Amino acid sequence: MRQVLSMPNKYPSWRWLVCFFSIVVLGVALDLLSKDAISGTLPSDQRVRAAFKQNDIIPNWFSLLTNYTLNQGALFSLGNDFGIKANTFFITICCLAVLGILAWAFWPHLKRPTIYTITLGFVLAGAIGNCFDRIVYGGVRDWIWVYYRRGPDDYPFNWPVFNLADCFLVGGAILLILHGIFFPAPTQEKVAVASTEPAKS
Repeated sequence: MRQVLSMPNKYPSWRWLVCFFSIVVLGVALDLLSKDAISGTLPSDQRVRAAFKQNDIIPNWFSLLTNYTLNQGALFSLGNDFGIKANTFFITICCLAVLGILAWAFWPHLKRPTIYTITLGFVLAGAIGNCFDRIVYGGVRDWIWVYYRRGPDDYPFNWPVFNLADCFLVGGAILLILHGIFFPAPTQEKVAVASTEPAKS
């Protein structure tokens, strides 16, 4: 018997591609439909205080926001003060992320574990959803607000407003990191195959 390295298929199967892009389409649809239904479709210049509405789901803890100010920065509104420059910068980052994940999806001779298929599918969906907002609206539509209000203007806990695309991006990244820490890929995977060569004396 001799040992040879096992190689994955040269290209992903059509079943894998259907599964992967179904996750992407589902994620994008959930993100954009929820934004349209809850955050609204008003452009930035019409998202004034008079149009803003806070829908309390759990009073003092959890609300859904309609016509909330667009976020032109990153997660936690990082870079939001730079306005359109930040929005353009993050459009570029989103496009690079999309291209990188698509390259992974079609690159030959790669192993694609189920956890990568799911998490990178949702990461791609999140990147596309927020990139769509940045291009069409000039900023990201955020609508989920988690906080604790103890009294008027008293917020001991106030998490930045976010959306489903942010959940897909952050959740997918965390799962990938945890998987890499607790389930590291083996350096080599060998399979035994029968040798047709005669045994050497």
